[in-house]
Amino acid sequence: MNNHFSFINKTKQKIPSRYFLFTLENFLKKMKIKNPVEVNLILVGRARIQRLNYIYRKKNKPTNVLSFPIDITDSKQLKAKSQKLILGDIYICPQEVPDRELQNTFLHGLIHLIGYDHEKNEKEWEKVLKKINT
Repeated sequence: MNNHFSFINKTKQKIPSRYFLFTLENFLKKMKIKNPVEVNLILVGRARIQRLNYIYRKKNKPTNVLSFPIDITDSKQLKAKSQKLILGDIYICPQEVPDRELQNTFLHGLIHLIGYDHEKNEKEWEKVLKKINT
């Protein structure tokens, strides 16, 4: 598969991109996504994530992850696409993520990028989590 994973670390923390590559590959396999995908992961500090959270969600506080989907806005579209999927951008603030939870936070962002939203449909979200974790 010809996936494109872009990793930008704008923090002072040393976090290797390989932490996330395995999570992405496993996610695509478990979700049976055959199309090549493009995903951008940007690690940022508290001030930047808080600003983005305020701009896009009107919440003036830092958060752990924000996802910005591009090709897929509803999970039903996932099966309809036949070319490369530009999934979108995931911003993570490592300072807002508990130790050893960066991969799970990235996974959370990926699930949002393919059209699922735990705030709108928790049952569907739980189904996806179960599928990924089996």
